[in-house]
Amino acid sequence: MDRQVLIPLEEQAFWDSMKKLIHEVLSEWQTGKANEQESQLLKMREVCELFKVSRPTIYDWINTQRLPSIKINSRRYFKRADIEKLIKLPK
Repeated sequence: MDRQVLIPLEEQAFWDSMKKLIHEVLSEWQTGKANEQESQLLKMREVCELFKVSRPTIYDWINTQRLPSIKINSRRYFKRADIEKLIKLPK
C-alpha cells in the first residue's frame, strides 16, 4: 500500500530543507561544544596569574610533568581539571 503525505513543498524541496535544518542544528551543537571546551582551557598568562609565578616556572612544571599542557600552534593551554588537580596536591 502506497501512502501519500500532504506536504506543501515538492518532495526534493522538502528534503533539501530538511538537510539544511539538520546541518544548522549540528553546526549550532558543535559550536556550543567548542565554546564549552574552550572555556575549560586556560592560557599561559591565566595560569601564571593564578599561581602568581613566572612563565619559566610554568615551563619547568611542564618539563617535570607536574602540569600537563596542550600545545596548539605555538601556544600552550591548560585544562582546568589539571589546574584543579595541581592546586589540590599536598605540598
